[in-house]
Amino acid sequence: MGLEENKNVIGKYLDDIKIELGLDKDEVSEQLNNHLLGLGKRLMDALPSEREMACKEVRNLINPENISISIYLYSFLVNISQEGEILAEFFRYIRSLKELGKEEKYFLYYQIKQLMFTYKTLDNAECRYQKWMLFRDAFEGFKKSVNVPLELIPQEERNPNLVVFITEEMLGLYHAPTRNTLERCAACKKILGKEVLLVNTAEAANCVGYMPFYHSKICYYNEELKDLTGLEYGGVQIAYMQCEQNMPRADILELLLLEIRRLRPCCIITMGGNSILANLANLMVPV
Repeated sequence: MGLEENKNVIGKYLDDIKIELGLDKDEVSEQLNNHLLGLGKRLMDALPSEREMACKEVRNLINPENISISIYLYSFLVNISQEGEILAEFFRYIRSLKELGKEEKYFLYYQIKQLMFTYKTLDNAECRYQKWMLFRDAFEGFKKSVNVPLELIPQEERNPNLVVFITEEMLGLYHAPTRNTLERCAACKKILGKEVLLVNTAEAANCVGYMPFYHSKICYYNEELKDLTGLEYGGVQIAYMQCEQNMPRADILELLLLEIRRLRPCCIITMGGNSILANLANLMVPV
């Protein structure tokens, strides 16, 4: 397709998007989704000036009162422009919304976190700050929703022989973060002589709190590990617990936090750093 023809197709997609948005409803319809997918595909082959023009037009279409559509349009713009300024504006918009619950904030946090990992132009000081503030907002929401004593357990009351590991996903040995987690669990047992419990919260890029998001990423969930109580790695047996694919969820967080308080490990090691459970448990036991 020639440059002129591509330009005309881009213009047609923009016109169709404007028509769809003129229906005065806060819903990401199948038609709007298809128009934006088509536009995004065309912009990948467009001149930088055409891409900038199209992003500017889409940005002008954002009506902050239409929350679902605004989030979808912002996610489109961040994917296509890969500009930190737009991402920072997106963060500020999300954090200004009193209508969003803790689950929606956590879902959006994970989606944007993956975008920042993919596009290094998004990984600047302002966006990193806003990312962690969004995580904090979600964390504070979950903290208020769990009915569990979160006071620090004194060191002398903790079990010096038990270490709990918390990870957000476990897939298989082909998956480097999974191997990384298992290697550390095994080393903790073999070298330090500790008992180990590995908890997979399955929080990574889950559907809980789902909102329409351009090219959203949902992580794979390994059903085969769900009912296991132990994993063997490096010649040692590791006690194992895996959550359903519905995390983070307040009632399950309560059960896990109560179990951690009962077990009273000497410390917790988190693999990933984005777990709501690990951050709540840090109030009871050093993580």
